[in-house]
Amino acid sequence: MAENKRSMEHPISVMPEVEVDNLARLIYGEGGGVSRKGKEMIGSTVRNRVKSPSFPDTYSEVIYQRRQYSAVGGKRWNNYDHPDKLDSNEYKALRDSQ
Repeated sequence: MAENKRSMEHPISVMPEVEVDNLARLIYGEGGGVSRKGKEMIGSTVRNRVKSPSFPDTYSEVIYQRRQYSAVGGKRWNNYDHPDKLDSNEYKALRDSQ
């Protein structure tokens, strides 16, 4: 369990792809038209939860927790398919929230 918490502290370049993708989807879905700083704050809140003993150990577990984020499973979540993901605003915000 502590192993997962430590691994989430590393930059996104070493995170499992599914974790990065779920976090980018969440930032896209929850962030909508907010500024890049706002998107960074969304990423930071998830990261803080992963680091907290009161929440699950991985980004995906936190994101999929029941009634935590309204965007999960919604239209924006399901339609997220940025052609150049690493250059998307969501991935830039994700990198900057680390």
